[in-house]
Amino acid sequence: MGNKGTHVFTDDSPTYNVNQPSIVGYLQGVPQAQRRPLFGKFTYPGFVDASGNTLTCCSNDVFFLANDASNNYNALQAKFTKRFSRGLQVMAYYTWAKSLNYTNDYYVNDPRITYGPEDNIRNQVFVTDILWELPFGKGKMFASHVGSRWIKIIGGWQINSITNWSGGLPWTPGYANCDSDIDTGPCRPNRLGSSSLVTGAGPLDPFTHEVSFFTPVNGGNPLDNGQISGGWQRPLKGQFGN
Repeated sequence: MGNKGTHVFTDDSPTYNVNQPSIVGYLQGVPQAQRRPLFGKFTYPGFVDASGNTLTCCSNDVFFLANDASNNYNALQAKFTKRFSRGLQVMAYYTWAKSLNYTNDYYVNDPRITYGPEDNIRNQVFVTDILWELPFGKGKMFASHVGSRWIKIIGGWQINSITNWSGGLPWTPGYANCDSDIDTGPCRPNRLGSSSLVTGAGPLDPFTHEVSFFTPVNGGNPLDNGQISGGWQRPLKGQFGN
């Protein structure tokens, strides 16, 4: 199954910033206001600042309500249903899916920067549903000839079991001190090759009641620009991670 959505929101948000600063010029010291798409595009005749200069637009955020993004969803779906004798029924469903969309961060400058897997779609889902009608009561194996009062008590009972095995949800890593490398756009490291974070549930923190599932790279200490730890690298200044 495949679907392509057009005229949808970015990342399920009805607005995005059409005046978000670009990263271009950051390393050269260009002020953030001058790196905005709408900077100096409009003037307000008759309105001046404290120095007597005509006011111009725009050096701040401007949010736009729009559904001009798109998304893609592709999936392989399979279903198995079997009715056995004596009230036993088994159903199983399997879905392999991939969904891609845009986020509203840096969308106005370069939508491709944050195009990727949708946050709430799991790649693989397998569900089983087992239903067993207990063999008691009228027309059943046991107690089929008891009185109507007993039929109401012991008849019509079922045992149902639903089991769900699912893959994890997509997520985006970040890194410390990102604001010293960029002043706009997504904060994320470079991923090298097919390596991943070391995973595994740690002990329960008795004070915060939290459990760590990821082992921080470099012992949790910040990396220098370009430094590699495990399968991750801190980007150079003025660059987004991949």
